[in-house]
Amino acid sequence: MINRVLQAKQEIDRVNKKFEDGIENLLPSEIETFCSFNMVMNQGTESLPKICSDFKFKAIYLNYHHDLTFQSEYFKPNYGSKTTDSLSFYSELKENNDQSENATEFDNEKYKSFRNKAKERGFERKVEKAELEKDIAYLNQIAKEWQITIDIPNHSDQKLKQTSEETREIIREIKRNAKKNNISDSIRDNNIKLALWKSKYIHYQGMLIAEQIEIKDSLPYELKLNGNIVYFTYRSLIHILYRHFAQLVSNTFFQQTKSYHSPIFQPNKIHLILENIFARLSHSEYFKNIELEHNVAYNFQYKGINYQLYLKYFGDNKDKLMVSSVYPIEDEMEKEKLNGFELKTIDSELKVYKKL
Repeated sequence: MINRVLQAKQEIDRVNKKFEDGIENLLPSEIETFCSFNMVMNQGTESLPKICSDFKFKAIYLNYHHDLTFQSEYFKPNYGSKTTDSLSFYSELKENNDQSENATEFDNEKYKSFRNKAKERGFERKVEKAELEKDIAYLNQIAKEWQITIDIPNHSDQKLKQTSEETREIIREIKRNAKKNNISDSIRDNNIKLALWKSKYIHYQGMLIAEQIEIKDSLPYELKLNGNIVYFTYRSLIHILYRHFAQLVSNTFFQQTKSYHSPIFQPNKIHLILENIFARLSHSEYFKNIELEHNVAYNFQYKGINYQLYLKYFGDNKDKLMVSSVYPIEDEMEKEKLNGFELKTIDSELKVYKKL
């Protein structure tokens, strides 16, 4: 614990010094560190500086994400408690969050255990009605502002542009689904609001993950499959996060048809895992001669789980392909289609479905 606290203090001191030299120099992870520390020391989100506006949303949103009907009992960190060593708590909370983000799957029991211990030690307090209502109003305002942002078609920030494109498509899906299934306007609008909150959170997390990738590699990241370059882009990342691997912030509409967890794909290593899988597929007699196509499903089994991979054109360039999506096959109709394929073994972990 002492070493962890010392490391946290050194990192905080470093980021604070960098902040003093100008906020334009801060990376997304450094903004996260700066804002986390200020939230702890200032006993909440109310006094956070402007640079922390997105972090403030994330912090408040995650207090309620497990039940966005706002009908449950909710708790927040009790940074003002006399029993709380702020720096120690910051360090412990950060370690728990880091372990959760790097885990191969979300451990709900561990999450509950940590929250219960936090309550017992005075690290958390119950959210009272007045604060709940204030936070709901804040989150509703954020949804309206984020809607305006994602409706802009030509952001100069390419990551924000790709998030906006993905979110607009998701909202179109919600509207189509509502019309097709005669869903009421109120339910449709609530689903859109949930999608906007989730989109803003995914973009925030996507920026942190993209930074980790770009420190070691680059985005777009070049993968090779059957002698072709296939790009893993920021759009690939947020699409996979939003629709398939963002278990913590899934909502009812997409839970009906989409997978929200994977025991294999860690968000910050998806590109590397795909790189490894693509290399093995490319050397397999069962896949290496397959011609890659736009928007065609490629089915494979990895560590006992069936996955579906889609590639799409990279922007307007039809000579280039990018990863569109990869996800566990859970839809019953898609499972049924696998009966028309033969499962061929590549190695002890990887198998591929070959058309009969």
